[in-house]
Order: sequence, then C-alpha cells, then structure tokens
Amino acid sequence: MRGTFKLSAESSGKFKLSLNGQPLLDGPGIKTVQLNKGANRIVAEIASADKGDTFVRLSWASKDFPLEPVPPHAPDARRPTRTSTLPRSAATAACSSRR
Repeated sequence: MRGTFKLSAESSGKFKLSLNGQPLLDGPGIKTVQLNKGANRIVAEIASADKGDTFVRLSWASKDFPLEPVPPHAPDARRPTRTSTLPRSAATAACSSRR
C-alpha cells in the first residue's frame, strides 16, 4: 500500500515503533510517513505499564480516510475497521499490498 499516511500511537507503557528499520515513534504520538509499494515492516516494542493493564492503540489516516484503528491483519484493506491491541512483549507485523 503505497502512499502518505499518518500513524498514531497511544500506550500505557513505554512504547517504540519503527518502520522499515527506521525509528518512528518513541512514546505516544503521531507521525506522517511514506509507505512503500509492497512490504513495509512495522515493529512495535512495549514494556509493561507501571500500573494497570498494558495496551497500545495504533491508528492510521490518509487523505482518503480519517484517523482509525489499524486492524491486526493490516494493511491489506484500505479502510481498517478493527482495533489492534499489541501484547506485552514486542510485536512485529509485516505489511504488504498488491498495488
């Protein structure tokens, strides 16, 4: 899925996000990124929250749709509709498109 997107993260613990081997977020925030045609490797690292449950909420937006959750199997679809909560340990997702 090639194009310009905004990636946003909320978390209850320490959180890092990288895209194609490059650091993207170090804690909650929002960044504008360029996704390449074909595979885009997204790596999320999270440490347990000091208190309560640990969670990460990863969302995305483009010029075609508003900020919304990235589904666990994404991004094969243009419009994700499910919230993705990452586990306490590091999580890795390889994203690809046939465009």
